Amino acid sequence: MAKIGRNDPCPCGSGKKYKKCCINREIRVDKKTNSPIFKHLTYEEVDELSTSQIIAKLEELGIPFEKDQFIEDTEKYYSAEDISESWFSDYSLTIGGKMEDFPWLAACVLWERLAKPSNLSMEQMHRLIEDGNVYQDKGDPISACDIWLQVWEALKYRIKPVFQSIDYLHKHYRGSFL
Repeated sequence: MAKIGRNDPCPCGSGKKYKKCCINREIRVDKKTNSPIFKHLTYEEVDELSTSQIIAKLEELGIPFEKDQFIEDTEKYYSAEDISESWFSDYSLTIGGKMEDFPWLAACVLWERLAKPSNLSMEQMHRLIEDGNVYQDKGDPISACDIWLQVWEALKYRIKPVFQSIDYLHKHYRGSFL
């Protein structure tokens, strides 16, 4: 199996860079398929659950979920990871093993399902940028730009007229794509 670069997308499917996700986790490789074997849940596994199943699992883990509050949080926070971190802090969660990433992955999926379509999370924007890069690498700059335009529109949604410099973007999106 080829070595995973620090800035490559994480093979777990989270949409994050490997250095921001699974770099410190043991990644075992299936000797027959040469594919990574992960001990933790993937985005796809959580996305297969219904919204009510995700909410029930969050509540089982000690996170009281209220839809209206979550939608407010998507306006307040910039990423699903930030929402997840607030849950860990607010509810003094200690979740380990396979379920360790469930709150973050649940926040990613629920953000996509419940937030305003114009309000993209940092994770969603990151995936769009990576998708645009794929089109660019394939020699299709028009499709790449169409996708990157979605990111631009999402950034414009977040930027209020009082923010007049790139420092605002750097502060909130540093380490993702700036």
